Amino acid sequence: MGPEREQEATKPGMKSFFRIFTLMSGRDVILSVVGYVCAIGGGVTQPLMAVVFGRFIATFTDFGVGSLAPSGFRQEVNRFTLWFVYLFVAKLVLMAASGIISTATALRTTRTIRSEFVKAVLRQDIAFIDVLGPGAVTVKATTNANLINAGISTKLAHAVQSMSMVVAAMVIGCTQSYSLMLIITAVVVPCFAILPLSMAADANIDARMLEIYSRASNLAEEMLGSIRVVHAFGPSILLERFDRWLGNARVEGQRKSPVWAIMYGADFFFTNMPYSVAFWQGTRMYLSGQIANVGALWTIVLCVLMIASGLANIVPSISAFVQASSAASELFEILDRNAPLHTRSEDGEKPLNFGGRIEFHQVDFSYPSRPEIVVLDTVSFECVPNGVTALVGTSGSGKSTIVSLMERLYEPSRGYITLDGRKISNLDVQWLRSQIGLVQQEPVLFNDTIFNNVARGLTRTKYKSADTATRRELVIDACRAANAAQFIEDLPKGYDTNVGDRSCLLSGGQKQRIAIARSIVSNPPILLLDEATSALDAHSEGAVQEALNDVSGSRTTLVIAHKLATIMNADKIIVLDHGRIVEQGTHNELLGKNGHYASLVKAQELGSLGRETIESFQGKEGYVEKEDTPRSVDERCLTSRKGTSPPHDETEDGKFRPRSFLELLRTILGENSHLWPHYLVCLLVSIIGGAVYPAQAVILTRLLTAFELPTDEIWHSVTYFAGMLFMIAAVSMISYAVMGWVTNLISQILTERYRSELLRSMLRQDMSFFDEPENAGASLVARLSNDPAGVQELIGISLAFLLVILVDLTSCVALALVTGWKLGLVVSSTLPLIFASGAIRLRLEMLWDDQNAAVFADSARLASEAVAAMRTVVAFSLEHSVWSEYDKILTKLLKKSYGTVALSMLSYAMADSVQFLIMGLAFWYGGHLLASGEYTSTQFFTIYLSIIFGGDAAGQFFAYTPNLSRAHAGGNYILKLRQSTATIVDRPDAKTPSFSQGYTFNNVHFEYPQRKGVSVLASLDLKIRPLTSVAFVGGSGCGKSTIIALLERYYDPIDGTVCLGGDTLPDVQLAAYRSQLALVSQEPILYQGSIRDNISLGAGGDLVTTEQIESAARDANILEFIQSLPSGMDTECGTKGVELSGGQKQRISIARAVIRNPRVLLLDEATSALDSYSEKMVQQALQGVAGGRMVINVAHRLSTIRNCDQIFVLENGCVAEYGTHEELVALDSSYKKLCDAQSLAQ
Repeated sequence: MGPEREQEATKPGMKSFFRIFTLMSGRDVILSVVGYVCAIGGGVTQPLMAVVFGRFIATFTDFGVGSLAPSGFRQEVNRFTLWFVYLFVAKLVLMAASGIISTATALRTTRTIRSEFVKAVLRQDIAFIDVLGPGAVTVKATTNANLINAGISTKLAHAVQSMSMVVAAMVIGCTQSYSLMLIITAVVVPCFAILPLSMAADANIDARMLEIYSRASNLAEEMLGSIRVVHAFGPSILLERFDRWLGNARVEGQRKSPVWAIMYGADFFFTNMPYSVAFWQGTRMYLSGQIANVGALWTIVLCVLMIASGLANIVPSISAFVQASSAASELFEILDRNAPLHTRSEDGEKPLNFGGRIEFHQVDFSYPSRPEIVVLDTVSFECVPNGVTALVGTSGSGKSTIVSLMERLYEPSRGYITLDGRKISNLDVQWLRSQIGLVQQEPVLFNDTIFNNVARGLTRTKYKSADTATRRELVIDACRAANAAQFIEDLPKGYDTNVGDRSCLLSGGQKQRIAIARSIVSNPPILLLDEATSALDAHSEGAVQEALNDVSGSRTTLVIAHKLATIMNADKIIVLDHGRIVEQGTHNELLGKNGHYASLVKAQELGSLGRETIESFQGKEGYVEKEDTPRSVDERCLTSRKGTSPPHDETEDGKFRPRSFLELLRTILGENSHLWPHYLVCLLVSIIGGAVYPAQAVILTRLLTAFELPTDEIWHSVTYFAGMLFMIAAVSMISYAVMGWVTNLISQILTERYRSELLRSMLRQDMSFFDEPENAGASLVARLSNDPAGVQELIGISLAFLLVILVDLTSCVALALVTGWKLGLVVSSTLPLIFASGAIRLRLEMLWDDQNAAVFADSARLASEAVAAMRTVVAFSLEHSVWSEYDKILTKLLKKSYGTVALSMLSYAMADSVQFLIMGLAFWYGGHLLASGEYTSTQFFTIYLSIIFGGDAAGQFFAYTPNLSRAHAGGNYILKLRQSTATIVDRPDAKTPSFSQGYTFNNVHFEYPQRKGVSVLASLDLKIRPLTSVAFVGGSGCGKSTIIALLERYYDPIDGTVCLGGDTLPDVQLAAYRSQLALVSQEPILYQGSIRDNISLGAGGDLVTTEQIESAARDANILEFIQSLPSGMDTECGTKGVELSGGQKQRISIARAVIRNPRVLLLDEATSALDSYSEKMVQQALQGVAGGRMVINVAHRLSTIRNCDQIFVLENGCVAEYGTHEELVALDSSYKKLCDAQSLAQ
């Protein structure tokens, strides 16, 4: 079963919820027990109030019949008032302790879960990671963990408190009348039969939704990680796919509506209906003498009230428990998964000596995701010990697969690999990888300093814990060997320069050289070089190749190369074709055979290049040698920059002003006016639900005074009002069922809308937006998951409950004031104390949430970045290093949280317990009013019961403040991003683009916003004539790819103009302009979906036929390969195209550009990932489609551009010389030197 199916097979239940607690430390288990004991104690205080109240009823009765004098009555009232003070102190202390402990232990447990989850992900095999994807890791490490934290912190403590209140109320009730409490309990039990069933159904739906959201997040991560490609081709098709995922999640989520209706309706019916049963049956027992007095009956009734209140308070926590269980089940699935390769196992052999003999014995291999496709077929060869062995062949022939097998990223399907005669499957995996230095075709650096990136190569060596000076010396030596020291030392911060998210602040060549330095810094005995110099210009390639030749002389080196000039001197060259070895030998031996190798050499015209090469449209790497100036074509890089962009916390009117809760609520309600029928229904049922409580207060008062009637009238009166209570229970059931149904519909619709809108808002930002550290890809994906969920809280069930509470509170206060203004006013004046405590808590939690958002975004970025670069992480044994860094971020957050938690929980405990003081005040002042004869018993009890319900509502109000806090932060971020103003936009008078006159650069100056003062282009003047092919060449960092970026309008110049005909680029319509351009980048970017989907992206949303897709694939020399696949065009590419080789991905990228039928082809090293044969075929294809359009190349491989109409040689951001190939060679200057380095001068 594949990883994806494993996830689909997950069947969550509450077992996962209980398993969460097994991850607690011993200290936290003890603290949790203490916290739950405190919660139990806090819950018991409420039923004790019923005892005090019952005794007061007895005292009131004595006073009413004249057996207790007014002075004695006052004295008793004072005594009962002290009891309320004692209860207040007890509940304050117990609930503060419970809240602080439960929140702190939940934070530590969630931190452990996050940490263990990331550790588990990092130990998984590559096949699983390829399916899981970095977006899913981000969601699971943030959203899932947040759901778990919500389920095991204060909500659990509140549930324990409520359950203890229910149990204590039952016990106290049983002491008054055992038989009556049994009857009431029998009525309540069905509630607990319905709730588990509805909770299980809710959990299953949640699990399916989380899976869908994980897939959507993977797609979003791919889009945000390739923002240049998205801008170049337009995001419409990808957004449609993202919206389909969201639509699927909404449909799934709407299935929760009947579940919620049953859950909430049944709960509130069974928590209100026992009132009627208690009075009806209790009165019968009282009249028959089975209950001693009215005070005992009222104690039982109040206990029933506590049971009902306790159960009602549990309901809001049920959803949190269900979601926590669903979220935990997904994480535990990965925690429990045993990877086929145990990378942390130390059971394997660790040889003391290494001779350098690598042998493949009859190795067959197929990738797990496509077992029917044979990638390697009976491959046997030996690498020359302490020599250089090269692998060459067409794209997809299995070269990179051999490297993956050497690294033990996969295991052979058949056969085996040996190292000095030992099977590598018997070797310790970490030891094996510690012997290998790997440089990949698509190098990956981490968002860290250059020093730390290179020093990661020391992770598995004795220098791992060496002092900084020693490690820095090793790093500098490695950078010198990789020809990287000069550009690094020219940077303002030197080796301490941060490379940016996805190393976007470096050019491709700079990034490649740092990757080479990382590989050789540990002086490994084996070097695996997978196109190690593919991203370098001619000068740098020569220097680095010389350095590699030096360092490979004393070690076993396996080289994969398309540029055959780099492996001409290899000790052995192995030629692969369709997974088989077809030739082996030295360069001269293989040339003598005049076979496959000779044809590859002929295609590249090594040494003599006298024949024509195809006019090319390609380019490569880079442009920012100086000062770490941002680079260009790393399509995977989210960060690009645009110097003129304003800060993104500003709007057109200036700085963004965060909306208050009410402003935010008004905005969201107003812009979703189509949901007004839903809002009105929700408002109506919330009002009904809130009005239930004052109605109960009135009816309960009438029931109390009914016992003052003659005995023969008591039964009639009680029966009538007990029936009214039953009707209230039925109304509650209907109103809460409708509320659950409607609020879920609203929540699902709004979640879909705001997830979609937020991604669109992100994608339309200027490139400089993605430069900011907080806007790294993983951070944005985390926000994409969390912030719309916050809006869902704002307009979902939490808001409905808040409306119920507000109606309850205001109507109860109004009832108290109308019934008796003196007592009502005195008691109501204390309610602000509750709100002040709650407001303090809310403010603290908002600040805390803002702080957490930043830290969790940072941790999510690290986790996602590591998963996206998993092959690099594994190759350098960085799993523990990455996990340790992630763990430190979480630990830092945890330590900063304790103070805020303590103050927040103390404020909440005050708001929750101060009602006892209010009740005590009501008793004391009301008792004196009764003693003086100013108030009747009906007035007093109506006011008193109103205050019980109102005070309870005020206390419950702030139980929802965590939800409001998250909603406030998330909603404001969505509005902030919506209102942020991009500068690369259409002007009101923008014109239709005309390409008839070509491009003109007039005195163009440019520097990247992140590198102010570092000029990339300086006084650049040039003209590109229409319908011509031009090329830009030069050293790494000279500004070649910056020109491509300006032509695509990723940025505008700091000074000067780029004109299309007679119009500057800002004067032409942006979308119409970009629709006429097609970009093929150095590093091919594909998206999850089929090959058909990826090629169709080039059409920019236009409908394309299968014939058009096949024609584009044929032009890109990829159609034959696609048709050889079992699923053909419908073959899944996998996350970021992991199912395909680099050359296959590049050719699909070219097909995507061709199907666009553009007026301008922008080719940034477009054939760098292709073998010689495919390169020649693609060059011919590109030449065939070049007619009638401009072709603009960025190139290092000069053979691909020698026939261009004009070649511009750039140096230091200026045109040093230009002309045709022959004209420039004749100048015998800069271009001639580049040609000499590549043997092109002839």
